[in-house]
Amino acid sequence: MARTSRDDAKARTRAKLLRAATQVFAKRGYNAATVEEISERAGFTRGAFYANFTDKADALLTVLEEQRSQDMDEVSSLMSETPDDQKLAALQDWYVRLVGDGRLARATAELSAQPAHDAVVRTRLARRQANARSSVAAMLKAYRDTEGLTLPLDDEQVATFILAIGDGIANQRHLEPDRIPDDAFTTAVAYLWFGLTTEAD
Repeated sequence: MARTSRDDAKARTRAKLLRAATQVFAKRGYNAATVEEISERAGFTRGAFYANFTDKADALLTVLEEQRSQDMDEVSSLMSETPDDQKLAALQDWYVRLVGDGRLARATAELSAQPAHDAVVRTRLARRQANARSSVAAMLKAYRDTEGLTLPLDDEQVATFILAIGDGIANQRHLEPDRIPDDAFTTAVAYLWFGLTTEAD
């Protein structure tokens, strides 16, 4: 019982630190954010921060990884629970919410530009991308199995294309929000899917 209580307390501390880190990074970016401010906002000491994270970079990467995992869980549930004739609209709503939340874009860009963290950041961001790709591939396989579909490319390749479309359109929308239609992502995915399923037929 005592061990469980300690584990629960540690989990609560970590969750509070992550919430505080998200707020501080969103407000200040990566470079101006400090361990002290994150710790104080969470109501803990620097010692509590370093008991949970190696450094500031580790905290931001953990925030990004957990957010991506939540995003993938959300869209996976959405796609499995939504009727086929409503899937595209549901995917569009999810994508618009995701792209619209650019709170950590500056912090992520600043972290990625840090020479001292090049190898670590690249490895963890690549793993985050790989996990997202695997999640999308699993969704595709589940749908294909249900519908009895075979595609000319494997699920991982199709997932790579879908993520590339999503990332590319998100970048364009950030630069030219008035020039890129709200439904650009789902339109591109629909044409990709049409091409793949037509080829498969």
